[in-house]
Amino acid sequence: MEEEELSPVKEEPSNEGRPDKPPQPDFDVTDEQDVEVNKTQGLNENFFYNSMLARALLQILSCRDRKSVRLWLNKLADMDSNEEDIALRHEYMWFLLLMLETKKIREPFDAMPPKDLVPLRDAVPRNVYEEVLLLSDQTTLPIEPKAPSKTDTFKQTPAKSSPPAKFLHNQPWPKDGVICYLAAFSDRDY
Repeated sequence: MEEEELSPVKEEPSNEGRPDKPPQPDFDVTDEQDVEVNKTQGLNENFFYNSMLARALLQILSCRDRKSVRLWLNKLADMDSNEEDIALRHEYMWFLLLMLETKKIREPFDAMPPKDLVPLRDAVPRNVYEEVLLLSDQTTLPIEPKAPSKTDTFKQTPAKSSPPAKFLHNQPWPKDGVICYLAAFSDRDY
């Protein structure tokens, strides 16, 4: 039988005795730049989602308010040149959504958007800011689940596994109402 030659195992060079080189980690370290890119990408995705929500909520506003909010949405959509603009846009969009939730448009969104935006804390008077936050808290639904009452209007069927063709049969039915199901799909390539 022939003996196979075994090659020696290469050992990683150690950094002992070499204070000028730090030890290399065994895992990938993310750069701060990658984190900033992900943060910016997240803010952009958040803005586009919120802008679609805001455009849907425009229907509940008066014609005059609708016009000014549309101008603001267009202005905010154009603010994507640098990270500071994106962060500022995020603040304004958040505040605009709070106003849309309360169905009451206040400054700065009740007028034409200025050419250059200042930070939100400088653009909105303190009393307006507090009022919007208070109204928003009043219109927000509570998170705690309510205990079922005896006057439920839904007929509950027992939960069980069933074929898709029997989907509607296993859903709650309102006593005097309508059931509407909607499916929406999105392609992120728009």
